[in-house]
Amino acid sequence: LYVWITDTRYYRLELMQDLFGVWIITRTWRGRYSNCGNSKIISVSNQEQIQLWTRRIHKERSKRGYKLLTTPPTPS
Repeated sequence: LYVWITDTRYYRLELMQDLFGVWIITRTWRGRYSNCGNSKIISVSNQEQIQLWTRRIHKERSKRGYKLLTTPPTPS
């Protein structure tokens, strides 16, 4: 789970696997003080694609002034 915020906006990225083992990335964005927003679901086939999408989204959010609040734990 990754969460980015600005003063007025919220952006969330979740990673999970479906019942068939396919990785799913759910991107959700909305106003922090309203329910206006949307989401997109992306299916990816491997860890490389997950890392690529995560880096891409982090770069995009940072450019737009979002601050990263949470990051997932690193696997041991």
